[in-house]
Amino acid sequence: MNRGWDPLVTSFYRGTVGLITFFIWFLFRFKQNWVHSKQLYLWSILAGIGVAGNFTFYFLGIQASSVAVAATLMYTAPVIVLLVSFLFRIERSTWFKWCCIAGVILGIILLTGAYNTDSISVSFLGVAAGIGAGVSYAVFIFGFKNASSIGKTQPSLLIAFITFCLILFAFSDTDEAIAVSHPVILVGLF
Repeated sequence: MNRGWDPLVTSFYRGTVGLITFFIWFLFRFKQNWVHSKQLYLWSILAGIGVAGNFTFYFLGIQASSVAVAATLMYTAPVIVLLVSFLFRIERSTWFKWCCIAGVILGIILLTGAYNTDSISVSFLGVAAGIGAGVSYAVFIFGFKNASSIGKTQPSLLIAFITFCLILFAFSDTDEAIAVSHPVILVGLF
C-alpha cells in the first residue's frame, strides 16, 4: 500500500499466493483429497467469502486508520466466534471462557501496541473496517471448520481460495492488478 496499491489489489495478490500454494499442496494427493459433496462446496465457498472480507477489510482498516487498530480489531475473531457460539448454544458460557476472552483481548492490545494512543490514528471507517475484518475472519473460521469436517483440508482451502480470488478479481481495479503483476515490479518488492 506504500507503493500506491489499492487495498483490494493487495488483498487479491495475498490470496493468489495462497491459492497457488494450496493448489500445489492439493495436487500432490489429488486422488486422496477430492470429495464430491455439495455441503463441502457450500461451506468452502462461505469460508472463501470470509477470507476475502477479512483480507479486504484488514487492508482498508490499515489505510483508514493504522496497523495497530486494524490488527487489534481483526484478531478479535476468536472472541466473535466464542460469542456467536454462546448465542447459538454451541458452547456453554463459563467464567473460565470469559477470562479467556479477556486474556485474548488484553494480549491483542499488548501485541499490536494499541495501548499507545500517540502512535495510532483512529477513524470511524478504520474501526468499521477492522470490525468487518474480525467478523469476516469469524465467518471463515465457521465455514472452514464445517467444510473440513465434511472433507479434507486441502480441497476445502483450495475451493475457499478460488472463491476468494474470483471475488476480489471481480471487485479489484483490473488495470492496476495487471500492471502490478509485471515481473519487474514483483521482483522489486522482494
